Amino acid sequence: MIELTQSFTFEAAHFLPSAPDGNENRRIHGHSFKVEITVTGDPDTQTGLLIHFDAFKEICNRLVRDKIDHQLLNDIKGFENPTLENMCQKMWQMLIPELPSITSVTIIRESCGQKCVYRQ
Repeated sequence: MIELTQSFTFEAAHFLPSAPDGNENRRIHGHSFKVEITVTGDPDTQTGLLIHFDAFKEICNRLVRDKIDHQLLNDIKGFENPTLENMCQKMWQMLIPELPSITSVTIIRESCGQKCVYRQ
């Protein structure tokens, strides 16, 4: 069994509508995010590859990064309550049609010391 991970970064603003009144996270603010998408499986016997990294990167960029980079996440369908937990689950849903071997989505906010991993 092989496990491959493709990572990308994005910048985005958001606010947490579920945060308590007066909490700073209820106001619009921005973060730098790092995302890691992991797929698992057996490599193709002909090519020796599980997935070509160029294709892996293209799928992640087209289906996720290009839609959320430098955006207000709350304005994007499915990201209206952009907690790390909800964002991981939404990214999974966006990727699964073209990456059926996906096994985890990880989002890291290094400046905050926070990380969330979604597995199914």
